[in-house]
Amino acid sequence: MPLPANIRDFQNSLKEYGLDGYIVTHQSDLNYLTDFPQEGFALLVGRRKVWAMLPMLLKDHFQKSVPGCEILAAVSLLPALSKITQKHNLRRVGFDSEKELYARGKSLKDAGCVETPSLLAHLRAVKSRRDLERVEKACAMTAAAFRLLKPNIKPGRSEISVARELESLMTQLGGEGVAFETIVASGPNGALPHHRSSEKIIGKDQAIVIDFGCVYKLYRSDMTRTVFTGKPNGPYARIYGLVEKSQRAGMLKVRPGVAAGDVDEASRRVIARAGYGKYFIHSTGHGVGIDIHEPPRVAPKSREKLRPGMVVTVEPGIYLPGRFGVRIEDTLAVTSKGSRILTQ
Repeated sequence: MPLPANIRDFQNSLKEYGLDGYIVTHQSDLNYLTDFPQEGFALLVGRRKVWAMLPMLLKDHFQKSVPGCEILAAVSLLPALSKITQKHNLRRVGFDSEKELYARGKSLKDAGCVETPSLLAHLRAVKSRRDLERVEKACAMTAAAFRLLKPNIKPGRSEISVARELESLMTQLGGEGVAFETIVASGPNGALPHHRSSEKIIGKDQAIVIDFGCVYKLYRSDMTRTVFTGKPNGPYARIYGLVEKSQRAGMLKVRPGVAAGDVDEASRRVIARAGYGKYFIHSTGHGVGIDIHEPPRVAPKSREKLRPGMVVTVEPGIYLPGRFGVRIEDTLAVTSKGSRILTQ
């Protein structure tokens, strides 16, 4: 049987980088290549063959799930690597020095392997049709869960109870876990972008920032909404409208050929011109896939060009210390002609 499509795509790229093989040990990269959800294995990807080094207890499961690989069970990476490279004349073998553990990375380098970071990151940034469908499914479940939750966000509930209900709804709709720790941040807590949901009771007339996502077949979603308990007051309504305008400006920029930094600049300009620039304290967005934060970075000075198949977030925010915060985030797929919002 043929190797998985993502492995074949990676094999085709090795020649471009002057490599005979590449060692893959990082879990997200292994998930991407094999679609195998278990931990505790490594791959050596050659231009024509692939070797999987794994414990005996994974052998049968891996063989059924990932066709086409030669399996080396109960072996250590470095001795196995030495034998394979000599037997198959793999002279130039790379590894991702940015993701590798220090000690093993040093050993690989001492063994003659070449530091070639970000090769898989470049491939993973553009999703295949199958992988994009998985992100879409995760985003659809996330958006549907929020629609069910919204009527239940009321004063008197704790932040953590709202977070748990939202997570339960995503699971009921088919999510296989949370994409990251769900954030429910009410009142002054909303001015802390990475607040941890707490036992704090949600009060009347408070802004609540809710940042959440789920996992579907290894791929993740990311979405943020800010709601108000009661009738929105003047300051909140003004800030919310400004963030909403900023997000629209950024999303309109998401299309092929545009630098990711230009998306950030479009969103940031709206907030800065209104006098709130110093309260927008993070980048505008990021790529999403198997990891919640992937390339491209939608940040100042990021020159990476957007390409069809990329998935990015646009999530401007304004955070007023001691008062409240507002963030609105959607996940978008870059299409051949523009973009499509997945979290709606």
